[in-house]
Amino acid sequence: MNTALDSPLRTLTVANGTAPPGPRYVCFPPAGGTATMFRSLAAARPTAHMLAVQYPARADRLDAQLPDNFEELARQCADALVATPELERPRTVLIGFSMGAWLALETALQLDWRYGCGPCGLVVVGATAPHRRGTRHRLPAEADLDRMLDDGGWGESVLREYVRGLLRADMRLVSRYTGPARHGTPCRVAALCGEDDPRHVEDDATGAWAVWSQSPFASCVVRGGHLGLLTPERAGEFWRWMDRLALPSAVVEGEVDACVQR
Repeated sequence: MNTALDSPLRTLTVANGTAPPGPRYVCFPPAGGTATMFRSLAAARPTAHMLAVQYPARADRLDAQLPDNFEELARQCADALVATPELERPRTVLIGFSMGAWLALETALQLDWRYGCGPCGLVVVGATAPHRRGTRHRLPAEADLDRMLDDGGWGESVLREYVRGLLRADMRLVSRYTGPARHGTPCRVAALCGEDDPRHVEDDATGAWAVWSQSPFASCVVRGGHLGLLTPERAGEFWRWMDRLALPSAVVEGEVDACVQR
């Protein structure tokens, strides 16, 4: 992949040059998703420097081929991050939703292993910790895809079948993913999950991520379901959680009243 010609990164907002230097946020979509899924989050924090990953074979990257394995996709993301000068990795926070959480984790590890400098923070939302996935690597049935589309708010949208195809391709990629070879990242990790998301109860999509984090680790259970924090009406709530998690700086004592720190 030539990152200069086909970078997967899409700029959503650019920080005001007069504002104090803050984190650079890079968002990773869920399966079947595109970079535009984060427009509401960007609109709710216009002063932030925010980018999103555009996966291959969709939107403006229709001619790019989805790789055969998760690790290669993470390598492409890591290469693009390194090739983007304004993304100083000591100030970069990766944010991944669902499948995007695993890809953000793999990208953080690739940055550390291959370039010696990982991000300063990783936020995972609605995702089972990789070591808790067990052997359940089956491809989803059509009924499962329908449920995922409903959870994503696609309903009877005219784009539903297009998104179904993207979702099926991404889930095929996920089905081959067995997780990183070792625990731990070069950065702090924070995990969020909706109280109505089955992953919260069945797979512990919050506290189980502690083994991947440098201290302090924080996890929060928020209201709603799987991708609820991506809806426009909850974008402000997402950023309030981000402020409470206080990435990349240490968690401020007393600020994370609804979070568990370890």
